[in-house]
Amino acid sequence: MSNAPVYEIDLKSFWRDPYPDLKAMRETTPIAYVPQLGATLLTKRDDIFDIRQDSSASIAFDAGPHFCADAWASRSLIADCAMPAIFEQLPNLRPDGEVEFGGWAFRGPLALPVAWDV
Repeated sequence: MSNAPVYEIDLKSFWRDPYPDLKAMRETTPIAYVPQLGATLLTKRDDIFDIRQDSSASIAFDAGPHFCADAWASRSLIADCAMPAIFEQLPNLRPDGEVEFGGWAFRGPLALPVAWDV
């Protein structure tokens, strides 16, 4: 048995929908021994830093928990429609100056100075 506080559950109700019990546990006993499960549950981790946590995927646009379902459609629209139309209308469009990147979750160019032949 664990030294953690004991949290009693109705096993049948828990298997049907565990979220009400898990929410109550997070609020009252984030680490609790549940005898009906024979396990100690950790339901709140916001005070724990895990150095092994995968931080390689950016949440911007198409990674992490906030994946945008239209990410590929949007990229295709820009690459296949918008950019060709811009290059057709503005001959020899080219970068003209320093490009500064910024942002954390939504990183990209803050400004993109350009020049083209009229």
